[in-house]
Amino acid sequence: GEPPPGVAATAPTATAVADVSAYEPLFKKKCNACHTYKSVEGKVKNYVRQNRTEYLINWMQKMPNSGITKDDASKIIDYVKGTIKASS
Repeated sequence: GEPPPGVAATAPTATAVADVSAYEPLFKKKCNACHTYKSVEGKVKNYVRQNRTEYLINWMQKMPNSGITKDDASKIIDYVKGTIKASS
């Protein structure tokens, strides 16, 4: 079927962006609001290693005053998966 008027047939998604580094400022702004990345780096890598990135970011989104929207969470998940290596 046709999309409703005003809705693009092929709406871009966060995962459609090839260069996730564009999301770094969003990651830093939202995630550093409550803690430094360095302070949680090991924990983040553990979640990445366990393929639980979505769980972690969605949990952080639910924290009081996180200011992380669903769209932000999707982009942050893409950024984390694309840049944070579980092995290091």
